[in-house]
Amino acid sequence: MLKTMLKCSLTLVTLVGASLSSSGAEWDATNNPVHNYRLLPSLIADNMVRDAGDRFPGNFGMPILNGVDAIRAELDDLEEPLPNPLWPPPMARDAIYFGGTDCGRFIPESLTLNDGVRPDVLVMTQNALADGTYTEVLRHRLFGKCWVPLEEDSGKAFETYVNEIQSGKRRPTDDLKIENGRVQVTGALGVMEINGIISRDIFGHNKGEHDFYVEESYVIPWMYDYLTPHGFVMKLNAEPVGRLRADACVADREFWDWQTRRLLDDPQFCRRRAERWRMEKDNTGSHEDYNHRVACRAFSKTRTSIAGLYARKGLMQEAQAAFREAYMIDPQSPEALFRSIQEVLASTGKWHVIFDLIEHADRVNPNNKKRTKAMRGPVRAARDAKITMDDLRGKYREQIEKNKSLENFSPENLRAFSPNDLERLADACLDDCEANLLFGNIQMTRRSALWAHGNPARAKTFKRAWRLAKIFKLLSQTREAAENVQAALTFPEANTFEVQHEAALILAQADNEDCVMAIQRALDFPESKDVDTLVQYAKILERCKKRSEAIKALFKKRPELKSIWQELEKQQQQRSR
Repeated sequence: MLKTMLKCSLTLVTLVGASLSSSGAEWDATNNPVHNYRLLPSLIADNMVRDAGDRFPGNFGMPILNGVDAIRAELDDLEEPLPNPLWPPPMARDAIYFGGTDCGRFIPESLTLNDGVRPDVLVMTQNALADGTYTEVLRHRLFGKCWVPLEEDSGKAFETYVNEIQSGKRRPTDDLKIENGRVQVTGALGVMEINGIISRDIFGHNKGEHDFYVEESYVIPWMYDYLTPHGFVMKLNAEPVGRLRADACVADREFWDWQTRRLLDDPQFCRRRAERWRMEKDNTGSHEDYNHRVACRAFSKTRTSIAGLYARKGLMQEAQAAFREAYMIDPQSPEALFRSIQEVLASTGKWHVIFDLIEHADRVNPNNKKRTKAMRGPVRAARDAKITMDDLRGKYREQIEKNKSLENFSPENLRAFSPNDLERLADACLDDCEANLLFGNIQMTRRSALWAHGNPARAKTFKRAWRLAKIFKLLSQTREAAENVQAALTFPEANTFEVQHEAALILAQADNEDCVMAIQRALDFPESKDVDTLVQYAKILERCKKRSEAIKALFKKRPELKSIWQELEKQQQQRSR
């Protein structure tokens, strides 16, 4: 299964074979990936030279490897000198470098493999570690130089990923599907979760003998505890790093202030940037033309990644300044804009500012509308919710100030609210929850959810109770989720298979035996005949502590459910022996 997850390396090798052959390169027509691999980075790097201008690979790839020495060699006499002559330092000897984006991987890799620049640096990409073909290439190319995972190691990473999701240790995604007992991972995010596990194994086996550096593509969360800024990339330190050192933050800020000025003063860079903006705005040019505006995206991406590190460390001023520079370098970058919203602005609750930024992003780049579509509704609702909550705080200020030790909208304070204001507040809290969930703001989501839960108006309608139940489910607060499910089930709108099925799962998580009644109601619908659904119900019943009459009635209604349950009981008894 793992061999079929990612075939990007082999596919790229196959696709560029004809191009390499026509250029006179020694391409192996048998598509031997180990032989052809050295040629691939060179070809892609050559394309980047043509697309981004001759200065780009030198200005981007060489400083990644050789740091300040490479930058000084590139500077013209009339250019502004570096603010810190020692920053960024070169990579350590025999370093291992994870290159994430095309530019961040292929340009340094071409330099090390084919141009004799820092051949001691071992380059690999974290994006393809789950691909058996790619790791086979790595084992041949890096044999004796460092530990590289075997095929069984990749299999263990896949098992770890599935087990962590099933145990609740890792947040589930839509990329993991279990059908007829078979586990499948589809989509980039799911595969990157597995790549993250394998990259952690590579780091653990090699950190004693090699320094590590990373250029981010997708975020790999475990790395954040070890990262520090290092010029265009980040250093992956051998041990966890607590608070970032002040001198490192200053050196990084001064370097990127200088780098941003240098790029925006470069006529060639600005010409490419303006052309990219025109094509995006007018929706003209070929697909290749869009992808070829690589210089803007490459520098913006690296600055965005460092901004994300600052945000994760709680350094919001540094994060906001770094995101701003990333957006200045490439105003068409959706990642710079959306990550700044998610990781900095959303935590401030300034939904009106966020909404204005989304509007601005759509004007600058109409193609962003596809990306902002899912964001607009929740952000607009959260903006209006904040206005409502501020209005209610003002209206009941006297009551709230009497109980300063309590939350603004605690149950004690809500006793003074009119029924109409309680309903307004309940809807506002739910809108605020859903927007904060969208941006990963768990703490603020939990606060608003608890406000809604203490509000008697939340149980007045099915929609409110059901929305709140699903929010608490995502927060893993099973007791509160079950209480709201029970409230929702009292309404006629709950009489659907989807509601009864999900209600059974939520109630079972809370060890609430009302889950049996929900299963009984779900079995009245034809959708319940699905085998996987019956297995889910049997597992729930197998965990029930009380063998009630309701369970016997279920077995009488669906004999096949009883057979599945008995098999699960048998397996449980065998395990206990």
